[in-house]
Amino acid sequence: MKRQLLTFLLLFCTILPALSQGDSSGQHTIGYCTDDLSGAEAIGLGDGQERVSAAIHLPRTLMMRYQGTRITRLRFAVRNGLQDASVWIRSSLTTSSRVVQSVSLLSDGWNEVVLNQPLTVDGEELYIGYTATQPAGYSGILAAGTGTEHTSWLAAANQWADYHADGLGVLFIEAVAEGTLLQRAATVISLQADHELYATDATMTVSGEVENLGTEAIDGCSLQFLVDGQLVTTHDITTTLQPYAVDRFEQVVSLSGLAEGAHCLEVRPAAAATAQEAMQLPFYTLATPYPRTLLLEHFTSLPCVNCPPVDQMLEEVVSRRSDVAWVSHHVGYKDDEFTLSASLPLVRFGVNGNPYIMLDRTTLDDVQPAFTIGNYSADFVQGIFQYAASMPAIAQLSATATLQEGQLHIGISGEGKSFLADYMPRAALHVYLVEDSVEAEGTQAGNAGKRLHDNILRAIVTPARGALPQWQAGDGRLTFSTQYAIDHDAAWNPQHLRVVAFLAAPAPAGAPYPTGPVLNTVQSRLADASAIRTVSERQNGGDALWYSPDGRRTGKPAKGGLYIKNGKKFIYHKP
Repeated sequence: MKRQLLTFLLLFCTILPALSQGDSSGQHTIGYCTDDLSGAEAIGLGDGQERVSAAIHLPRTLMMRYQGTRITRLRFAVRNGLQDASVWIRSSLTTSSRVVQSVSLLSDGWNEVVLNQPLTVDGEELYIGYTATQPAGYSGILAAGTGTEHTSWLAAANQWADYHADGLGVLFIEAVAEGTLLQRAATVISLQADHELYATDATMTVSGEVENLGTEAIDGCSLQFLVDGQLVTTHDITTTLQPYAVDRFEQVVSLSGLAEGAHCLEVRPAAAATAQEAMQLPFYTLATPYPRTLLLEHFTSLPCVNCPPVDQMLEEVVSRRSDVAWVSHHVGYKDDEFTLSASLPLVRFGVNGNPYIMLDRTTLDDVQPAFTIGNYSADFVQGIFQYAASMPAIAQLSATATLQEGQLHIGISGEGKSFLADYMPRAALHVYLVEDSVEAEGTQAGNAGKRLHDNILRAIVTPARGALPQWQAGDGRLTFSTQYAIDHDAAWNPQHLRVVAFLAAPAPAGAPYPTGPVLNTVQSRLADASAIRTVSERQNGGDALWYSPDGRRTGKPAKGGLYIKNGKKFIYHKP
């Protein structure tokens, strides 16, 4: 679809917020526009004959005011010339219409359609709109003023887009509801918790908003907090709530005595008459978390003059701990000899240069997961590590790796709590190959004497979006096991290789990169790597067996190849 708006008759119009015109009983107009068309502009979508649609969004926070009423009419204004029109009501723009009705003849200006099947409002969000055939070069959709995310939805060939950011004003579309509105209706309209996963003896901090959806003021109210249907505590709102006024609340809820697993928090006014006046929030408790290993992803590069002090500081922080798997991505500033193209998508986590780090891809302080640490002390960063380590782990991993005939064979197994499938149903497995003590050909800016570099990412074994484990249920837990094999590069030293594997949240639809947070991580060095030594040509001799880096038997040494003598394994390097 060609996203193009053709506009005419651009004039001024005053736009009201979402509103109800009417009293506590009778008829109520729901929409965002006025009835005055003197400031309307005519819109054409595309430049050929199109089947076009226009709609406004009526969110739940608005429609809860009209719960129990019936939408009996739809009103919309167009310029004469649109053909084969119909009006409709939908729960979303991509689902089938709950109500649809043809319009036999369109008038220039306002058109009002009495619905043959009125819709009873249940308080959930709705989209109301119309669809018609737009002749080539014609502009007949009417809008005015300044639109918002709710007011200006258009589609050609059923491809919807919010056009308010393109300058489209408020569409002239309204619903007319009939029925009696509540006089006093304190209603919880939003609900959040500080976490989704808690220890079984922890407390939950809950915040949200309560609104008076009635037509008369409420002199305060009491909120009930229930966990799995049992009353835990209450919270009193002492302010007077005028009609459609909103007040915020915050309450600490004890989770003591809950069994491990999935639970439900419900917050409702003490005198709630209907379920829609309450809100529910699922959460999980964990009695015995698994040991956690932190995933430290470090964004650095050899040309980065500010990186050596941060490297030193991170080394100090990590040296104090035994629970960190460190991976360095040489991206974000300038490429170098250690840059791996597979790392490039990770800069979308918020990497704007070097040095940056991520810890378990966790978002801190409502910012992007990656943050710079150039001016932080080791003690300060240690506190960040400690906070990340305090997050309870509901899964754990183990890893093995061996070098066999020029191939690295990697085995990953995992175990998770029985509710893992509900908590994160598409948790993805990521497997990295990392090498330490790698000698650089170039120099490190700011530290020309540094030749050996650790934590170099050599390969991403799994797809960029990760691989979905095949979990098996049993004994009150979930388990999986999987195998990978990749060719061993002659430049890699098996003594210094390690596998880093982690479970993380899945990539969102349409995103070609993995996302956080990380559930848990494991790292493991190659089996028997401690028994593999290096040998030079001067040490060659006797009845030795030589293998090339790809595992082929050869009669002479090759750099990175395997040399076996008297049962001892060596890696050949040129002196």
